[in-house]
Amino acid sequence: MTHNGPQRLEVGSAPRDAYEAALASVAPWRGQRDAEPEDPMILMYTSGTTGKPKGALLPLRKTLFNCLNAERFFDIRPDDRVLAVAPLFHSLGLQILALPALFAGAGLVIQEGFDAERVWQAIASEGVSYFGGVPTLHQRMLDALVAGEPFETPPASLRFAFTAGAAAPVELIRAFHRRGLLMKQGYGQTETSMLTCLDGERALTKAGSVGRPAHHAEIRLIDPATIEASPESWRDVQPGEIGEIVVAGPICMLGYWQRPEATAETLRGRWLRTGDLATRDEDFDLSLVGRAREMYISGGENVYPAEIEATLVEHPAIEEAAVVAVPDPDWGEVGHARLVARTGCELRSSEILEWLATRLARFKQPRMIFVEIALPRTASGKVQKHLLTPHED
Repeated sequence: MTHNGPQRLEVGSAPRDAYEAALASVAPWRGQRDAEPEDPMILMYTSGTTGKPKGALLPLRKTLFNCLNAERFFDIRPDDRVLAVAPLFHSLGLQILALPALFAGAGLVIQEGFDAERVWQAIASEGVSYFGGVPTLHQRMLDALVAGEPFETPPASLRFAFTAGAAAPVELIRAFHRRGLLMKQGYGQTETSMLTCLDGERALTKAGSVGRPAHHAEIRLIDPATIEASPESWRDVQPGEIGEIVVAGPICMLGYWQRPEATAETLRGRWLRTGDLATRDEDFDLSLVGRAREMYISGGENVYPAEIEATLVEHPAIEEAAVVAVPDPDWGEVGHARLVARTGCELRSSEILEWLATRLARFKQPRMIFVEIALPRTASGKVQKHLLTPHED
């Protein structure tokens, strides 16, 4: 385990907090029985990127089949050493990196907090085989390599990097490849963990895709116009059409803790609605479009913020971008973009809008652009869009 410095655990030296007091007030259960696949194993909270986090109750079977999916996709070997920087209360850190590594008998290195230079040093000193994180983390890791802090090329022990949590920019994947590091792309949720994966053979030829369904996941793309009806009435979209991802299989949660309405909305028969929109090609490789709740209608046209954000970060001076919808008296809704500049760069709204006009249709272009120092994020690094309220100025 890697830390900033010596760690010490003191027991009984501080007054009990409310959580410890509640545990102490309950009599221990003396019963014993064999665990069943449907038994709850862990209550894990969603990221809360679009609102209040929900507690997903995850059964034992989900962890087992997710470990099998990860072992298959990552080709986890007993001599691997896996680095987990993402917090272990998040699905990426615990369910996709840590538990599958332990299940396969591999070594696990845990590093608290994120600092790109310190992560590269840990990879080198611990002989790490692979690590994972959201695209923002990987971008900062790449920036450190470009700056030579502390290395210009990835350590030789590293077999690949894994990115999930959002669609990774194609140029990010290619930039790592130019420095000799394969980046695998995947997609999943707290409620399901790993759903799709793009293997190494197609990492470049299909860069930007999140890949095909994992082995223990049955996936469909459903026409949003039919998704509110019963599953018997759902219509599967054709290649190139946008649909909502639904999944079935042993990797699905039991439901949301004390949220019966949210559970009923998400679990539809044997299917789980992800709320994520995507397209597929003839090989059933998926490309994420965005969250269904983030889509807005401007002048009668559907607009997907993820498409605009992916275009914005292609600008050499833009480090990060987030687009949210705001009400508009003429168009119904329009987009406002929040941008973070790359170090040493200056962003001018008028110049960005002029540049964007050559790349996106008019109805997709944000009406306002604001330059921020940073974007609000969850502990796992995802942007909390519900905190991006309209500016007053």
